[in-house]
Amino acid sequence: MTRTWLEHRWSAGISVGRESSVNLEQWLSGLGLMQRIYVIVYGRVQGVGFRYSTQAEAVRLDLTGYVRNRPNGTVEIVAEGQNSAINQLLTWANQGPPAAAVNQVEVTYGSVRGEFSQFTIER
Repeated sequence: MTRTWLEHRWSAGISVGRESSVNLEQWLSGLGLMQRIYVIVYGRVQGVGFRYSTQAEAVRLDLTGYVRNRPNGTVEIVAEGQNSAINQLLTWANQGPPAAAVNQVEVTYGSVRGEFSQFTIER
């Protein structure tokens, strides 16, 4: 991930004009620079490598969160990161890996919570 001037100053402990106990991800989320998504992907999305491909794409985009299969045959994705990376993941999720057949993608946006340190596959 390429850091912005603001992120460098924040991580170095240099004041950026706002004293707070909010973590960097939450603060950037408040500025509209980062976001959280909760996604449900419908179609032929289980048994086709969707979770593994999602994890690879999310790691490539420097996102954190998780992906998992749901009992009803859908795939759930929770991801946090920079807006541009989130948008790229959503674009990718609408197609998925080659063996998948995505019928529908439901997205709910939220504020970054900063609870993840990496992007994982949950079982």
